[in-house]
Amino acid sequence: MTFVVRAVKIEKWMDEEIRKKKLNFSALIRSLLKQYLSGKTENPTAELLKIAEIEEELSKMAETFQKLQKEVDELKKKLQSEKEAKEIEENLDLIRLLEHEYFDDMEHLKQRYNKQDLKYFIEKRLSSFAAEHKISLPEAWQLFFKVFPGMKKELEVD
Repeated sequence: MTFVVRAVKIEKWMDEEIRKKKLNFSALIRSLLKQYLSGKTENPTAELLKIAEIEEELSKMAETFQKLQKEVDELKKKLQSEKEAKEIEENLDLIRLLEHEYFDDMEHLKQRYNKQDLKYFIEKRLSSFAAEHKISLPEAWQLFFKVFPGMKKELEVD
């Protein structure tokens, strides 16, 4: 829908009433013009005026909702980043062990094994790591992907 801006002269008392009732002037004018141009020339009813007012409120609410949703999304993203940073800090010793002791030969392993065998070999090492450090295998995989984030895609086996 395309809109055109037009100036409308109204009497001062009308403007005061519109402001007092907090009516959406544009919506009201559009509603009245639609009614008039469609051949319905009877006077606007209180219901039509109320509809215009409600439509304006809904429009404002939708705008507010979008603004608040954006703010919530940004806060969630920030909290998630802080949570991930805290997890990394808490698991830093384990992450370093994975990187420097258990998988210090990762480049060699990637050259030596195909995808399926590499995944199997990594899982064997992670099982050993998990048992030794009393964590679950899924937790070990999560730590592994923090050390080697690019491996997540590489290890997708068909």
